[in-house]
Amino acid sequence: MPEEPHPGCFDFQSWSNCYPMTLEPLRPLLDVRAPDPRHRLAGPTLETMHATLAEIRLHDRVPPQVAQLFETSKNLSLYAWFVFRFHPIAGFLARASLEMALREKWESVYGRPPSSKEKHFKAMLEHARQHLWIKAAAFQSLAPIAARRVDEKKLFELLKDPDLGEAFSTVPATPEEIDAELEEMDPGPRLSRRHRIFVIR
Repeated sequence: MPEEPHPGCFDFQSWSNCYPMTLEPLRPLLDVRAPDPRHRLAGPTLETMHATLAEIRLHDRVPPQVAQLFETSKNLSLYAWFVFRFHPIAGFLARASLEMALREKWESVYGRPPSSKEKHFKAMLEHARQHLWIKAAAFQSLAPIAARRVDEKKLFELLKDPDLGEAFSTVPATPEEIDAELEEMDPGPRLSRRHRIFVIR
């Protein structure tokens, strides 16, 4: 039986800090279809995980080899419902598909592969950001963050009113305000930390 995570620890990016590094051997055949007990705390159901992953779609022009690697990461992420430690491996494959896509884009634009200095993931990602190959507006996963930022800005402006009474409310962020906020958000550093997936234009 795998050990339970520390209470409140649901950050898959720092999973090694949340879970003791104890050996998890091959599961008994009778337990193969049983969900990993750690998902009792993490919250999402298998149906919810599948629905969320199904909403993530790449552009039709994405090369087949890139698309297949990304779809493999999605499948592995889904099966993490049964084996929790699949989560970081799925994230690694998602990043690998992003790096492969950047290399493919580089060769299509410049007619050559990136040089030894250019081929590093961080360098290619920064180049893609500067040349608008990647735009924050293409990241639907960032929309809730953008909406929260808009709401916080509205609240901050409201609180500066010296005549503000005890009862007040703010207007929720509109789609236009969310899009504008996305344009202000720099996806580069966030991508390198969270391995988010994108549409290369």
